[in-house]
Amino acid sequence: MATQARLPDDGPSYDADLAGWAYSQSATLLELRPSGIDWANIAEELKDLGNAQFKAFVSAIELVIAHLLKWDHQPERRGNSWAATIRVQRDHFLTDLAANPSFKSRIDEALAIAWRRGVSAASAEMDVPLRDLPTEWPYTWQQLVNRPIDWPEA
Repeated sequence: MATQARLPDDGPSYDADLAGWAYSQSATLLELRPSGIDWANIAEELKDLGNAQFKAFVSAIELVIAHLLKWDHQPERRGNSWAATIRVQRDHFLTDLAANPSFKSRIDEALAIAWRRGVSAASAEMDVPLRDLPTEWPYTWQQLVNRPIDWPEA
């Protein structure tokens, strides 16, 4: 891991928040602009790194939402695969959140994106029209994080 000679005083450290660090470094590079270096593209790549981290965070939430909807709306089809997906993807997004504390301020944004995608995925996978699923977010953040999912009986 490379060390940096100059960190912005107001930005997160690389080790504490990779996505936050990438966004902060991108902004700092654009302010410096010394000649001979393609700062704009370097800064854009750093921003893309932060965006990729956020997309992975949202994607894991989306999968949990889709599987919770399937779990709730088709209990007769519950299986170990759904339970495992909920648990594994929950672990992914919580790990992403711990590694990128700057995402805490973006949870509402992440939920809005993940909800749109998750409900659409659940609708398709269940072969149920969107109109038959909740139109608004049916879970609290705490339910998304902590709701117990018991393995189905064999």
